[in-house]
Amino acid sequence: MTPRHKFEHDMKLDVEARVRQGVKAVLEEVLEEEMSEHLKAGYRELTPTPGEESAMVDPISATS
Repeated sequence: MTPRHKFEHDMKLDVEARVRQGVKAVLEEVLEEEMSEHLKAGYRELTPTPGEESAMVDPISATS
């Protein structure tokens, strides 16, 4: 392989790696937004499980 062909090959691999990184970043952002919207919670924000939701008691109304 000539130095020019090696350079072109390396450049192609570099461009492919950058495209993969860009696509991955975009997909992660879209999935994060979709899941936040679906769960109605932010990144790493906990939400109650279905059973906990009905068992949760408002401390103010429980003392009244």
